[in-house]
Amino acid sequence: TGRGLGFLTYFSLIIILLASAMFIKKSGLNKLLFWLVISSGITSLYSLMQRFGLDIFEWETKTNGIIGTLGNPNFQGSFAAMALVPALVYFWSPRTFRAYSLSFGFILIITIVVCQSTQGYIAALASISIYLLIYAWYKGKPKFYSLLILVFLAGLVALAGMLNKGPLAAYLYKISVQSRGEMWRTAFNAANKNPFLGTGPDSFGDFSLLYRDQKTANGIAEFTDNAHNFFLQFAATGGYLLALVYLAIIALSFHSFIKLQREKNNFDKNLAAVYSAWL
Repeated sequence: TGRGLGFLTYFSLIIILLASAMFIKKSGLNKLLFWLVISSGITSLYSLMQRFGLDIFEWETKTNGIIGTLGNPNFQGSFAAMALVPALVYFWSPRTFRAYSLSFGFILIITIVVCQSTQGYIAALASISIYLLIYAWYKGKPKFYSLLILVFLAGLVALAGMLNKGPLAAYLYKISVQSRGEMWRTAFNAANKNPFLGTGPDSFGDFSLLYRDQKTANGIAEFTDNAHNFFLQFAATGGYLLALVYLAIIALSFHSFIKLQREKNNFDKNLAAVYSAWL
């Protein structure tokens, strides 16, 4: 129901997970990057068509209509941000292909802009920062730690802005931040009341009113069918065990990156780009 983030979405992601495990080898990360860039390029071009009124479908949407193939400008902006580093990296070498790299990067940046989604900008900057940090690690520890401190301080300023504090508050704060907090509390309450099996897959919208507290009822009290936090969503609808399984998958992905990076023991632009996109 609602955002379509339930069974069908995760069944599709499981297919991608298994296919990647079977067919993507250590030396074949460029294949993964290539199709990530191509798929994001296609859906981003479609977003730009929507921006200029050239959509072949008449979608009904409560947003600005720039939804690509993902149904929501936040999702589309985030997907473009996720593919930005891979797009810049994949075609950068040899030099004769750099025009492609810059072209894809330009398309993705324009997509993030027209989506008008703050999280698109944040995701893009975070991804670029992670890539540069990995690069700096192999260029000398002083450079790495200097960049790490800079990224950390910038992250604190951005976080403060999202919480309506500091110099970036006017740009990053949205009233939805408060409603997200209410949704998280509701999901936490639902998980605590149903710790083993949750309320059932795709069912948070059916139970969110039941488990919201008095503070939420007196606040924005926006109706929601999603916790807007994957860990809490899984805990609320599938119990804490499902949330732990999801956490284990993330831990395994992080462990795999560390293991591959140690095996290579040098800067690998494809591996760093995949990791930046994933993170």
